[in-house]
Amino acid sequence: MRLIAVALLIPVLAVASDDPFDPFNRPVSLFWWKASSKDSYVTTPERGYTKGYCHGVMLAYLNQLKSWCVPDEVTWREVQDFLGMEVATANIEPLTQLDIGTWIANAIEVRWPCNTEDS
Repeated sequence: MRLIAVALLIPVLAVASDDPFDPFNRPVSLFWWKASSKDSYVTTPERGYTKGYCHGVMLAYLNQLKSWCVPDEVTWREVQDFLGMEVATANIEPLTQLDIGTWIANAIEVRWPCNTEDS
């Protein structure tokens, strides 16, 4: 009887250990990041609860930027506050497939465009 129980348990354990935390091994959605930014910048900025999460997400994606044309006199806080407020107030659909890194790169390019003049 034990042999049968063990034989039945092994496939169950293999499947269970394969992906125990399914939603946590996927990239953060743009809409979820917007919601946390809205909470930290618009709804309850005095609490600041989600600001660390919001900034962590943006810093992770800022590391992927191919170009950076933010002027030297602009502080990291200014960049973070700009991105946090922009995404908090942006019109983003809940099921959007737009990548956060793409959104951040576009927002920075609009605010601090790179000089593309030919010399």
